[in-house]
Amino acid sequence: MNIIYRYSFSEILEIIQQQVYLTKGCYLTIQEQEILKGTWNNLYYQEIAESLYLSNGYVRIIASALWKTLSSVFGENITKANFYYTINNILQLDNTDNNNDHRNQYPKEHILIVDDSLGIIQLISRFLNKNGYRVSAFMNGNDALMFLKNQSINLIILDIFMPDINGYEIYQQVKSSVNLNHIPIIFISYLNDSESKVKSFNLGANDYITKPFNLQELLLRVAYHISCHKRELAKIREIEECKKTIEILLAEVSNNKKGNQE
Repeated sequence: MNIIYRYSFSEILEIIQQQVYLTKGCYLTIQEQEILKGTWNNLYYQEIAESLYLSNGYVRIIASALWKTLSSVFGENITKANFYYTINNILQLDNTDNNNDHRNQYPKEHILIVDDSLGIIQLISRFLNKNGYRVSAFMNGNDALMFLKNQSINLIILDIFMPDINGYEIYQQVKSSVNLNHIPIIFISYLNDSESKVKSFNLGANDYITKPFNLQELLLRVAYHISCHKRELAKIREIEECKKTIEILLAEVSNNKKGNQE
């Protein structure tokens, strides 16, 4: 039986804020945050309205729009009545049966996400899981590098600014490793300036995506770079097989010459 972790409200709010920003390009207002907090604490709309010094009707209007926004962001019908349990269940991600079902159906490409934001990890992981990818994620760059030593990864989604070691340093360590330098890397960052993009591409990054980003666009870019990577590996294998065939043929020719001379 799987143990379900129940998030605190502060954790929930951070994740929701990140995901709303990434999909809608804005954050929740103070009023919307208070409605969520009141709902979390099982308060009636009238009690929430009194705490905000607003009318009950006005709070209900704000709340109605809020539930529609969250339903759109998370792809689930979220209401005041089911908010607590629905949001907790949604954020379990690939810890339970969802991932196991995918593994039983077919082998999946393995994607590594490295980002110090739990909200971004939750959002991207859940979306990629739903679209058939296997996902591992770390909020710490050094932990991610340790993980890479013993895992087969098809693509890395890498944040640039993190507290322990930044994305550029992680990138350079990956590319300096003979066993890892073939892995395609997509940088993601809030930085939208030309200098940051140019630096990333000069390093050799396969792509650069700015936050907030469209999830469907991210999915297309992931699929594209994994497909290109597969083709490159197939060409390398083909070349190696050709080299082996040539070596065998040359060896046979050499043996035949020796036989003729004798």
